[in-house]
Amino acid sequence: MRLATAAAILLLLASYARAEDKATKFALPGMAPYGLVSFENQKGQVEAGIELNFGPGVLHDIPETPNPHAGRIRAQSLRLFADVPFQSDDSTVGRLDYRITTWALGSNLAFERTTWSLVPHDESFQRLRLGLEGKFTANSYDFYQNGGPNKSTEWHEGYSIKLKALYHMSHDAGHWAPQLEVGYVRPYKAADKVPVVSAPAAGMTVIGKNEIVDPPSATATTYARASLLTLGSRNFGMGISCLYTLTGAKNKTSPLDGSRRVQFELWGYYFPIYPPERKTVNLRVGVAPFVNVRTSGSDTLNHTFLGALVELRASTTELEY
Repeated sequence: MRLATAAAILLLLASYARAEDKATKFALPGMAPYGLVSFENQKGQVEAGIELNFGPGVLHDIPETPNPHAGRIRAQSLRLFADVPFQSDDSTVGRLDYRITTWALGSNLAFERTTWSLVPHDESFQRLRLGLEGKFTANSYDFYQNGGPNKSTEWHEGYSIKLKALYHMSHDAGHWAPQLEVGYVRPYKAADKVPVVSAPAAGMTVIGKNEIVDPPSATATTYARASLLTLGSRNFGMGISCLYTLTGAKNKTSPLDGSRRVQFELWGYYFPIYPPERKTVNLRVGVAPFVNVRTSGSDTLNHTFLGALVELRASTTELEY
């Protein structure tokens, strides 16, 4: 079912992005689909929604009389989306970029400033993009207090917020996009199931089963990610990314009294449609090995572990991490 869901999203985004007539790409003027299918080791997540674009073409078609002094920061797009993890239980460990682990609703407001070259037939440009993104989730959690027979239910809300800055440089040699992201997230997570043995009546067999016996807990995390994504003169690109996280103690709002971790990723990207700046919506397939190391403190993860990330992305920002 999970693979079928991911495949359906892939086909939908691919058919949309391959449309040749730009007029057929927008269901409404200034509207484009947004989607992200991501996997980390054995975990997965779908993020899907729409992008409302306020400015000129999604990737700024070159103006007839470019003026490098005319550009100014202005609202460019508003992204509305929903996150749905593939896992069906709340004990799932979240992705290491700290997406909320249950369903979530989110929005992203982006501002841009683009400067074009004055040289005739020179399509190079520099683009500064600033974004603010928030997510919210609410969920009920069932548990059997201390393994007792009565079920208890608690309702909790989780949230995340992040700031992003991207500087996209385009020239004859290709595209370069250094970027920085900082964020704070505090999601709730159900406790793990543990074996519970019921006291049998006289003459009956002891019966054991796995139950959640503790209430849910929240862990605050703040992080910073620095990335560099590149795209050359062909369909392939590369990227490097470094993630540093600070995770707090259980049920605290401060992320400063727990563990510290650093993660390094090396990405390889394939763009089915090239060059991406000629299309309204860009498809991107990415694969990356990563290494994650705990630098201080303690947590439930191994001190060092390796893994792999896979993503399928469709958006109007082709080199956004």
